[in-house]
Amino acid sequence: MFAPAVLYILLLVGGPFLLAIFYAFSDARIGNAEMHFVGLENFRSILQSPSFRVAIRNSFVFTICSQIIVTVGANILAISLEKAFRGRGLIRFLILLPWVAPIALGAIGWNGSLIRSTA
Repeated sequence: MFAPAVLYILLLVGGPFLLAIFYAFSDARIGNAEMHFVGLENFRSILQSPSFRVAIRNSFVFTICSQIIVTVGANILAISLEKAFRGRGLIRFLILLPWVAPIALGAIGWNGSLIRSTA
């Protein structure tokens, strides 16, 4: 009973994944139908590229700094919202709005489309 759904998911995810692996080990170019197996040459050349090393370093620095900022900011916010004060409910609402709004809008959209399709 679940086999068609599982097969669909496997093809939807697995197909592009296997194609990406195939492209990674070939010299595929946009607009060129010819491809040849090059093995690990693509990986070797990218690891020797100075711009790749700079990009990797920048990615790590950005990730670490942003996570530190998020963690410190979230702790400050949590500690400051722990005690009751005027406007605390509004601030909590504004904090939760980015998480709640897409779900609520999606539910409203589905509700509206279901009403129109049954009428």
